[in-house]
Amino acid sequence: LMMGCYLSFISTLDLHFGQSYCWRHFEWITSNMCAGLGVINTLASHISLFTMTLVGLHRLAGIKQDFSIPKDRTRMSYIKLAAMVSSIVAASSIIAFLPLVKNFEDYFDNGATFKKENPVF
Repeated sequence: LMMGCYLSFISTLDLHFGQSYCWRHFEWITSNMCAGLGVINTLASHISLFTMTLVGLHRLAGIKQDFSIPKDRTRMSYIKLAAMVSSIVAASSIIAFLPLVKNFEDYFDNGATFKKENPVF
């Protein structure tokens, strides 16, 4: 859902900027809209990544325990599930919002440039 919203915003902004994006590139990458969409994109990607990792670990645990399925769902199992989901969202949020913190802005680059002599680029 978050990635769908992100892609909808990006396509709408592409229609808005159109052919003038190259002229307005600096205006765009320094805007709050770009930063907000970057947070949404990073948050959605990392939540998906960590959820797939958790699903893989859960399947691995099932294989290790000879495919035994717990018979009952206790209150503790729901608490564990809520804790895992909360930790996934918290870790993803930290990763997504960290580049916006002023103390850490020197650790993140807003693009890469290469020398023109480099034959690869």
